[in-house]
Amino acid sequence: MQNNVEFTYYDIDDEEGKKQFYQLRETNPIYDPIKAAGKYGIPTFVIDGEAFVNVMDQQDIILNKLGLK
Repeated sequence: MQNNVEFTYYDIDDEEGKKQFYQLRETNPIYDPIKAAGKYGIPTFVIDGEAFVNVMDQQDIILNKLGLK
């Protein structure tokens, strides 16, 4: 926990973390345009089941969901 935000970090260099990321990436339509552009979608934040891929573009939304703004 940091700044009163509980989080789980998945290391995609680790085999289990990589499997979890690819499961999310292959089943969530938010990644369709990212995959079409030949990108991976890293970093990804998942808050209350909602994935955020364009983290810098969605910074205000993410901070609000976390109660930090």
